[in-house]
Amino acid sequence: MCRLVYQIAYNQFTNLLKGNTEEQSSESDIHTENETASLFTPKHIIRKEIVPAWLKARKEGKKCKQEKAIPLDQQLKIIELKQKLGQELTPEEENLLKEHSTTYSSLEMAQLKQDLGQALTPEEQALLHEHAQLKDTVS
Repeated sequence: MCRLVYQIAYNQFTNLLKGNTEEQSSESDIHTENETASLFTPKHIIRKEIVPAWLKARKEGKKCKQEKAIPLDQQLKIIELKQKLGQELTPEEENLLKEHSTTYSSLEMAQLKQDLGQALTPEEQALLHEHAQLKDTVS
């Protein structure tokens, strides 16, 4: 039934395009299944968002700026929280923690190493020497 309705509608449409308004009901105008299948083949359409390149670049730039905009104090607090929660630190976070660790100063570490009898680096020896000189001048 649908095929018949489609064929009639198609014939009327083609007649309108040709300029003929008369109905032709002959069997020759009725299409076979092979012809109707070749008339319309739907394509699979995939919708993609079209975003200009300049807008993509601006969004990516904002993301990079936001990541770099975190102050050092907040980064250290985030690292402390991660340690308390038992999460693993990234190598970047570990380096940042080593560089800006507030737990012990380098002088305290040098004194601790000296008390334990461990080998001191030249920088640590220089710090201990400066500290001893400052003590002598104060007293």
